[in-house]
Amino acid sequence: MSVISRLTKWVNTESKRSGKSKSSVFASFIHDYMAYGVNPKEYFWFHFDGKTPEQKKTFFTKKMFQKLLKRNNDPAFVQILNDKYIFSQTFSEFTGRKVIRSGKAMDTKDLEIIFEDTERVVYKPKDGSGGEGVQVFDKKDYPDLKVLADKLRSMPAGVVEQWIKQNEAMSVAYPDAVNSIRVATLYRDGQCHWLGAVFTLGRNHNKITNSFQGALFGLINVESGVVTTDLCSYSDEIFKEHPDTGFVAKGFQVPYWKEVLELTAKAAAVVPQVGYIGWDVAIAENGPVLIEGNSVSAGYYAYQHYLLREDGKGSRAVWEPYTT
Repeated sequence: MSVISRLTKWVNTESKRSGKSKSSVFASFIHDYMAYGVNPKEYFWFHFDGKTPEQKKTFFTKKMFQKLLKRNNDPAFVQILNDKYIFSQTFSEFTGRKVIRSGKAMDTKDLEIIFEDTERVVYKPKDGSGGEGVQVFDKKDYPDLKVLADKLRSMPAGVVEQWIKQNEAMSVAYPDAVNSIRVATLYRDGQCHWLGAVFTLGRNHNKITNSFQGALFGLINVESGVVTTDLCSYSDEIFKEHPDTGFVAKGFQVPYWKEVLELTAKAAAVVPQVGYIGWDVAIAENGPVLIEGNSVSAGYYAYQHYLLREDGKGSRAVWEPYTT
């Protein structure tokens, strides 16, 4: 999508929400980009329309985020996070499941080993992001695993990993997917700093949990592990209860929170050359495990989504110190 197409999309979207003319919205986009560095997508998600200049100054923007990445993440090492198989091997101590390569050379015997102690596996493209291309396969649907192996060999190279059996409290929230916690860490000078945490739940019987594919999310207090907000989506919806399960997120204590912080701190130290990482963490039956790590995650959007910020302010004060 071209720059003009993206701009037109967000002008139309903001005009529809605010009731203002497209020319007025366009003028506001230009003004606030010049004044605060906020792009049209951020303008919409942060709900800059109606915010005071003092509030707008508190938001962490993409321009600032790019400075943070440039300062803290060495491009020579980010592939360790981006490549799903390399990640699984580098962080095997923290993942708690078997992972194999998939692709044309995949051995059916490896798939049989994966299924020895699970009834479900997940396929992920090698360099995918945002949940794109992820598929779930159940053993009951493939009595002959050679059929599934042939199917996987015909798909883009990636990984096949065991399904994570999540903690009962997480299943009560939403049982059809592995719900996750996005924890943003900044590792510098031997110290791990936690910048924010987001609680993400699947929806509509979808087996994949990703905010950009319809999942719901709320903010977590990093110190306590308690969800402090209702749930919302990137479609501008907010829910006091999960629409599928009736689960009330606000006030929920994420299980094993102390262990979540310990896990992400240890993982952050493994590749110190990649200082900023957005970790996706699952709460398995016996504690937290890593799903994956994102070296260019733009999760700062969720931490500042207007539906979750009762004071109308952003989290610039937390993130900006690490841009220099």
